[in-house]
Amino acid sequence: MTEIAKIYQIIFDETYKNTVLFDIELSKIKDTKLIVGMLIDLYAKEGYNADKATILLTLRNYIESNKTMAELDVKECNEYFINQMIEYRNNSRKTPSVEKLTQFINILDQSKKDAIDGHVDLSTNKNYVDFVKNLSDDEFEYFKNILLSLELYEEIVNMENIYNER
Repeated sequence: MTEIAKIYQIIFDETYKNTVLFDIELSKIKDTKLIVGMLIDLYAKEGYNADKATILLTLRNYIESNKTMAELDVKECNEYFINQMIEYRNNSRKTPSVEKLTQFINILDQSKKDAIDGHVDLSTNKNYVDFVKNLSDDEFEYFKNILLSLELYEEIVNMENIYNER
């Protein structure tokens, strides 16, 4: 996992709200500029709902343990962090097209209507099989997560089997 991916995960999981876990995760990251930029962002922006005292304490502890930090420009670090996050998000997995999402919803909707005793079996639906076989890796993961959130565990296995047969 890249340094920026680790930072992104910290923010996404709100690890910064647990001081001990936050310190452990920060210790795995070597890019000082990135860490300082993130800490400044966490402190400055209300949207994170981060405890300001905790962030300041973490920043102080981090400065004390990293003597080279005294030479860093805080504004430059924050800009670096923001640019790295934007680049990471732009290069990370993309959401499937509206057309693919609509197609998936229509297949699920039709399968629910055709369900026998409330049991949905997508693996026998030709449209579904063709749909799964034509998914990219990112789209596959996206739609698999939808099935997971719907607690359609059997269908996840079926989906994986169909996808791996292509």
